[in-house]
Amino acid sequence: MQTPVRWMTAPPLWPSLVADHNRDALARPMLLRFASDTFMQDLQRLLAEAPETLATYEAVPESFQARPAGTAPDAWVSPPPPMLKLYQPAHGHFYLVAVSLVCERPGLPDRTVAPPQGERMGFVLRRVVNGQEHARLGQGTDAAWFPIESGSETTLLDGEELRPLVAMPVQQNGRTRRLLVGFLPTAEQETLDGAPALPATPPPDEEDPRMTAFNTRIISALETLAQGGSALPDDAAETASLFALLDLLDFFMLEIPTLHEAIVYGHPPDAHTAERALYDKLANADTNEDGVGDGWRIGGASWLDALQTVWEHKDELNTSGAITGTAYDLRNSTPPLETIINELPALVEAALPVQPITAHLALGTVTIAPPPHYIVRCVYERPGCQPLPFTPTDPAQADALAQHTRERTVSAPSVPFTIAAFFDPDAPMRPVRITMPDTSLQNLRKYQQNVSIVLSKKLRQQICQLSGVSMSDIEDGDLNDCDTGFNIGMICSMSIPIITICALVLLLIVVNLLNIVFWWLPFFKICIPVPTAED
Repeated sequence: MQTPVRWMTAPPLWPSLVADHNRDALARPMLLRFASDTFMQDLQRLLAEAPETLATYEAVPESFQARPAGTAPDAWVSPPPPMLKLYQPAHGHFYLVAVSLVCERPGLPDRTVAPPQGERMGFVLRRVVNGQEHARLGQGTDAAWFPIESGSETTLLDGEELRPLVAMPVQQNGRTRRLLVGFLPTAEQETLDGAPALPATPPPDEEDPRMTAFNTRIISALETLAQGGSALPDDAAETASLFALLDLLDFFMLEIPTLHEAIVYGHPPDAHTAERALYDKLANADTNEDGVGDGWRIGGASWLDALQTVWEHKDELNTSGAITGTAYDLRNSTPPLETIINELPALVEAALPVQPITAHLALGTVTIAPPPHYIVRCVYERPGCQPLPFTPTDPAQADALAQHTRERTVSAPSVPFTIAAFFDPDAPMRPVRITMPDTSLQNLRKYQQNVSIVLSKKLRQQICQLSGVSMSDIEDGDLNDCDTGFNIGMICSMSIPIITICALVLLLIVVNLLNIVFWWLPFFKICIPVPTAED
């Protein structure tokens, strides 16, 4: 039996929260704020020297708006925002999630996560819209916020990004405990806020695009076989039947992978599920009072046997258009193929998983959410105690089945917060410092050959004016005497190749030689007789 575990806030805060009987704060992750690029080193030093002061670094609502003109500096206090607002690294602020994972035993010992045993931990960023949590699924521009059903907030959706947590030592009552911290991606504000929010289910009166593809690809082929009847040659009907079965399995692989694996490996899905109902029809497993299967058959074989055979020889079928020694004609199905065509779409639609994001995008149901706020939840995953229903032979199938037997411990939500935009009026400003390059020869030689230093016109005038003069000579500040007449700047480049210098020298030599050869030509008088009309 595995020991129960739970998430708690940072250990240095436990004594004060227990004294205040603040159970909610004890169970939720803590958000820390640092205003230095060396925030990780600062946190390490803090945990080693004064961990009891960690509470002073907890993120609180604060604003850094500029003081209005005419307001006394001592009297001005920037009004804080109504909700905790996190600023970006460009503003000089960095935020960390701080939490502890403990075993529910006396003393609350730290839980050690063992990745080799399939365990993992991290935190997820959730958006809250109208009181409902949304999980971010997808990558890049295809990412969107998918709503989580009420009561299922402590579950982790497939494809939800699990961000890392790292362990840092902290002293508490003479013991060394582990504080888990994770970096909040506030720099992704535009990406997070810009991702659309999607509805949980397809809108009414609109067909699932997956079923549209199924009807076009599978049902139309079966209808062609059923309508052709005896007029269709046997060899053509058998070839069309094989490809229809292969297309059906390919559709299952793309849209209902659990059913595809069950068919390929011959292991029925869980009982009382839509996948099991369709599987039983294909396997001819449904029985009547006489014990005779009333599922779907092709001659003497079940549809399941035919699908397994086709999948086993799919390479041969795709190459030659036939399977050696195997022939199936769906026109010989029992019950009649027309009956199967009427039953199959409903069974497939019921077995389809929750509509994926891409289907919603195709339906044009994307809605832009109101100004969002976010929360953080920490997640711990480990293999469950229950054994697998069978021993899988395929690694991909083993991973898929293992996901169904994993145990997840999800923390309570953190305090809600928003993320400031880059040009936010409440955001602080970093001090700006422009360092001019050292122009000594030994330092200029350190630059790569593709480095160019741009000098403005005013700076070029100042350099020219300062050359060979003292500060007393330019006390009047007149820099116009050095003006060369060109209203341009200057680019000092360290990238003049030796071949350019050689070419310039060679050009000067050639020009001088040509000048020696041809400079005396104007001293010669050359007269050329030209006939005129009088002659």
